[in-house]
Amino acid sequence: MEEQKEMKKPMPAGIPYLTCGGVFFILAMILPMYRMWALLMAAAAAVITCIAMLAMRKKQVAAMPEVSPIRERAEELSKNLDAGRDELRRLKPQIQNPKVASIAGNMADTLERLADNLEKNPKDRNKIRKVAVHYVPMIIELVRNYINLSEQGVEGGNISETMTSIESGLEKVETSLKQYLDDMFEDDKLSIETDIAVLQQLMNKDAGSTNKMNFDDILKETNGGNEND
Repeated sequence: MEEQKEMKKPMPAGIPYLTCGGVFFILAMILPMYRMWALLMAAAAAVITCIAMLAMRKKQVAAMPEVSPIRERAEELSKNLDAGRDELRRLKPQIQNPKVASIAGNMADTLERLADNLEKNPKDRNKIRKVAVHYVPMIIELVRNYINLSEQGVEGGNISETMTSIESGLEKVETSLKQYLDDMFEDDKLSIETDIAVLQQLMNKDAGSTNKMNFDDILKETNGGNEND
């Protein structure tokens, strides 16, 4: 997921009141506070400053984009996916086995696509919550263990068996991640199928004149054209 441009945050809520106190303190050091007019002037200046800064903060808060709880949680999951992607790409050059290195690269690419799709469709967050929260840290840990074992320089039975087990596990994880990505498009598939069904009904209903073809005829011509190619 591409990093979003960081929005300027509004000033902290306590700043206007601190500034108010600061203005009063500075004027108290300058003006003869034993005079009533000086006391009133310092107080008025402090209050006006406070009101102005509160109004400024209100505008800043109003200018901030509203973030729904759903999108906020989706963004948190996307950050986890992006972190996993970055770590896999960082670890990939350290993997000596070309096949495992390729698997790590493919998993990083899939995590990136998951994050991109989650950014576009925050409602899909529940479909990949486990991936972002639980699976990504486990994947990273497996890859790190594999690298550590491969750097031992010893071909012992336990090391070889463990590395083979990790290789097999990462292959299955790669396939599983691709399935999660495919599942994210399930709603799109249903929506498209519904649109096609509605279009088919409208076209067939509207094909009353000889100058119009119904949906089934169009499909037949299209299939026929493909067969003749």
